[in-house]
Amino acid sequence: MKIKVPGSKSITNRALLLAALSDGESVITGCMAGGDGGQFLSSLRELGFTASEEKEEGASAVKNNTVRIMGLGGGIPKKSASVNVGSAGTAARFLAALTAFSDGEYMLDASEQMKKRPMKDLTDVLKEAGAEIEFTEREGYFPMKIKGAGDVPAVMRVNIDSSSQFLSALMIAAGARKKECRIEVEGTHGLAYVEMTAKMMESFGAEVTNAGNAYIIKSSGYKARSYAVEPDMSAAAYFYAASLLNGERYEISGAAEESLQGDEGFRSVLENMRGENGSIHGGMTVDMSAMSDQALTLAVVSAYADAPVTIKGIAHIRLQECDRVAAIRNNLERMGITTAETEDSVTVYPGKPHGAEIESYDDHRVAMSFALAGLRTEGIVIKNKDCVKKTFPEFFEVLKSING
Repeated sequence: MKIKVPGSKSITNRALLLAALSDGESVITGCMAGGDGGQFLSSLRELGFTASEEKEEGASAVKNNTVRIMGLGGGIPKKSASVNVGSAGTAARFLAALTAFSDGEYMLDASEQMKKRPMKDLTDVLKEAGAEIEFTEREGYFPMKIKGAGDVPAVMRVNIDSSSQFLSALMIAAGARKKECRIEVEGTHGLAYVEMTAKMMESFGAEVTNAGNAYIIKSSGYKARSYAVEPDMSAAAYFYAASLLNGERYEISGAAEESLQGDEGFRSVLENMRGENGSIHGGMTVDMSAMSDQALTLAVVSAYADAPVTIKGIAHIRLQECDRVAAIRNNLERMGITTAETEDSVTVYPGKPHGAEIESYDDHRVAMSFALAGLRTEGIVIKNKDCVKKTFPEFFEVLKSING
C-alpha cells in the first residue's frame, strides 16, 4: 500500500529561507502546506519577501505546495517589522539569526509553547557578534527585540546541547554573506540535521567544510534555483512503525533513495525489531540522538516487544514542545506499562497495554506516536488531537485509511 505524507518540514523551511536569501526567483516544489511550513512562509512574508503558492491537485488527502519566492541576494526587504513565528522552532531559530545579522530592527514574537523553549545559547552568540537583543518578557526566551549587527563575524562559537538548530541558523545566515566564516561548535547533539543544512546550502551555491569541531562556510552568495522537497521522513516513520505493529508493509510515495533526513535511519531500527508472526523483538539499547523526533514512536512500539528496550541520547527532547521523556513515562504508565527514566534515557518494560486517555501536552509528536498504540490496543483516546496540524494535519485521516 502506498501512503502519501507531507513534504519534509525541515527541508521545506531550509529551502524557503535559502531561496529568500538567493539572488532571484526560486521555485520550491513539494513544500509542506500549512503547519510549521506555512508558519515559516508567513514569517518571511512579514519580513517583506514576495512569495506565491500553488497547491497540488489529486485525490490524496495530503496536498503539498509549490512556492515561488523572490530573493534579494541576502537582504531583508523590510528594515523594520514585527514577526510572529508561532510554534515553529525552525522559524524561531533561523529568523533570529537572520535578523541579528541584518541592518534592520525587528520584533520577534511566538506562541506560548515556543516561549518556553530556551534561546539563550543562540542569542548569546548573536549578541557577541554585535546584535542588540532585548527580551521583553523573560531573559533568554521569546519574545525579543533585535537590532541587527549588519554583518557576520569571521569566527563564532555556539553551544548545541539544547538544539542543533542554533548551529544551522548561524550557518545559513553566514552563507548569505560574501565572506568566509568559521563556526566553532561546543556541546553534544545529533548532527544529522546540521549535515542536511550543509548539503542544502551547497545546493544553493555555498561551500561548507566540516572541520571536526567547526564548520567553515565560504560563499559568494546563494543562487536562485528550482528545488524539490522530499517527503517528510518524520511523518513517514509513524507508518513504518504502524507496519511493525499491524504486520502490513507500506511504501511512501516519492521517497528518495538517498534521503537528507536523519529519521530515515529509524527504518533500520524498526526492521531489526521485526519478528515472525507479528512479534516485536526488544532486548536492545538504541541511541536516538540523530533521530530524536522518533524516540516517542520507538517507546510506543517497545511497549509491545518481547524484552525491554532502552532509548538513550534524548536529554534534549525534554526542551521541545513538552518534556517528551516525561510524556513517554506518564502516558505509558497510563497504559499499564512500566518505565525507568534517567536524564538522558528511558527504558520501556513491555507488558499488556490497556486502553487509556493519552495526554498530548499540545505536542504533535506525542499525539501521533501514541495514536499508533490504537492499532493493537482498544480504548486509546488522544486528548487535544488537533495539535497534529503543526506538521501533519491529515495524520488521522491517513491513519484511518490503513486501519479501517
